[in-house]
Amino acid sequence: MAHPDALEWPDSGVADGRTRVAITADGTVVGFIAGLSTDGSVLEVVDLFVDPDWMRKGVARRLMGDLVQTAGLAGVARIEVTANPHADGFYRSAGFAVFDECETRFGPAARMQLLLSAPAAAASPHTADRHD
Repeated sequence: MAHPDALEWPDSGVADGRTRVAITADGTVVGFIAGLSTDGSVLEVVDLFVDPDWMRKGVARRLMGDLVQTAGLAGVARIEVTANPHADGFYRSAGFAVFDECETRFGPAARMQLLLSAPAAAASPHTADRHD
């Protein structure tokens, strides 16, 4: 890993559901994905990591699938991520599209998004007034 200092194990996020963890049958952690809701309609992926020995075995895809499903059920309209060049292909294959670029401490990076659903107000003029 080029910058291990950039990765923080978000253990507090596991308890509150912001972090999903991939484990083997013997309990070994092989990856995790952490998201942070910015306003209820947007979820920011803040970390996605897979143990190098487990890469290219579907771990990241399953973690992302779980995050997408959970976010959709929670009414999140889109998921955003700052994708480094090494992860760009993965996010594109998962359905993300570039919508902006930004500078990070590692250099330029793409801002990508995955649209999950139309905003509630656009879907139906009556849903904006609901208070479930």
